[in-house]
Amino acid sequence: MHLRCGVAYALEGAVRRELQAAGATLGAVHHGSQVEIAFGVAQDVAPVLRARLGDLSQGAIAWLEEGPPRADS
Repeated sequence: MHLRCGVAYALEGAVRRELQAAGATLGAVHHGSQVEIAFGVAQDVAPVLRARLGDLSQGAIAWLEEGPPRADS
């Protein structure tokens, strides 16, 4: 399953660590007004990972449409 999220710069490292712990495959990362991170993860892991990232960011994570990060930021 391919997902994409946007987070504040201060959360990038923590998000990357959570992705690694979940066995996700990091895709493109774009640094604009926020950090947009594309990644792939097993479908059965996705709901738990989304919840963990939501908790980690205290609800500030933005779930974006699937696909590569925007090039226009």
